Amino acid sequence: MLRKLLTLAVIAALGALTLVACAAASNPAQEKAAAVIAGLAPSHATLHCDNGDNGRGIDNRIPWHTAYLTADATNAESVIAAARASGWHLTTDESAIRIYEVTNGDPGQSSASHGRPLAGVPYRQSTVYLADRGSDWQLVVDVVHEGSVTTYCRDIDTYGHPISPAPDHVVIVVQVSGPEQG
Repeated sequence: MLRKLLTLAVIAALGALTLVACAAASNPAQEKAAAVIAGLAPSHATLHCDNGDNGRGIDNRIPWHTAYLTADATNAESVIAAARASGWHLTTDESAIRIYEVTNGDPGQSSASHGRPLAGVPYRQSTVYLADRGSDWQLVVDVVHEGSVTTYCRDIDTYGHPISPAPDHVVIVVQVSGPEQG
């Protein structure tokens, strides 16, 4: 009986260590997003909040990271140059625009995009929808000129709260997702 209890205790301890190791592992999607965000310096971008997952847990096998920033509207196009400097090729995200028109950017309906990420930004003609969906790693960037964006951040104080661009500013949503982890 004691041997069984010790075996169970060892198995539980190893399981807990595995969970801690998965949770503590770096997020490659966050690293890729950080390279784009760093390139937004000319637009005086300020991080509002972010969220992500390294794709190594028991509940998620896809690494992803979403960041919500505010920036000067006059230099908002710097996001394209920032992405290019990080190896991305952003173009107008026609496939998401077609989906946004139907779902109004509801992230709960993103399965309609055939597994491709949507940033969850409500559809507006004034919003610029950009993406690089050309590989296993995908970058989606939405530049919001008016209206509000609901944030889905790790911080309980900002999760589910809307942010809107101040005058002469934009909200930029940067989302990176990668291939399923084995």
